[in-house]
Amino acid sequence: MSLRSRQSLLHLQMGQEVIYLIFTVSLMAAFLLALYALHLERKLVPVVTEIEAPPAEPEPRPLDLTPIKPAPNPGIALQAEPDPASELPPILALTEAEGYFFELGSAALTDSFVDKLRGELVPRLAEAASRYRIDVIEVVGHTDEVPLRARASSLDRDLLDYLQGVPLGGDLAVSDNVGLGMARAAAVARELIADPRLGPYSILPLSAGQAIDLGERLAESRVEKDIRERRRIEIRMRRRAQGG
Repeated sequence: MSLRSRQSLLHLQMGQEVIYLIFTVSLMAAFLLALYALHLERKLVPVVTEIEAPPAEPEPRPLDLTPIKPAPNPGIALQAEPDPASELPPILALTEAEGYFFELGSAALTDSFVDKLRGELVPRLAEAASRYRIDVIEVVGHTDEVPLRARASSLDRDLLDYLQGVPLGGDLAVSDNVGLGMARAAAVARELIADPRLGPYSILPLSAGQAIDLGERLAESRVEKDIRERRRIEIRMRRRAQGG
């Protein structure tokens, strides 16, 4: 075989190899393009996720058409009635403004004083005694600080008889303001003791003398003046102490 023929054959073989190489590269390129296209397709397809359904709304309850009753007022309906036996009875002051008046240095009761005792005070005491369930009525006599003239006292001798209504032929004689307070208390207590409407109650005379000023205060200094408001009677009511 000539040299020219050999060269032609070599060129032909080389051309075939180049064609095979190009074909192989083309196949590989096509395969890679196919893979890339498949990757793009998967990436572009939207991912559908499962969406949670909203919670179901509860079924509406049937309306309660029962009439609503108002709640009781604890301040009225449920409040217990006050027990008068647990309350303190009032203190009754017999003042000059109400017509109860004593002359200076005297324990004598005027006719109008006695009329007011029987017509006004006794009914009030009977009603209060029943309401507050009291047993004892205390009659407290007060005086001002004007000193009395020196004289003999008859309290030791005559006080108990006087309270029991024994005629003495006159008023009780006193020698000081403490005795005068007792004489005034005894004069009022004597009228109350004699009234049958107050028969169930113990009526006790007491003397505060000049020791207690107006307004339930202890007198702080000597004021030897004619102070008519201090010449007064106070009525206090209470229940008898246990065992008394």
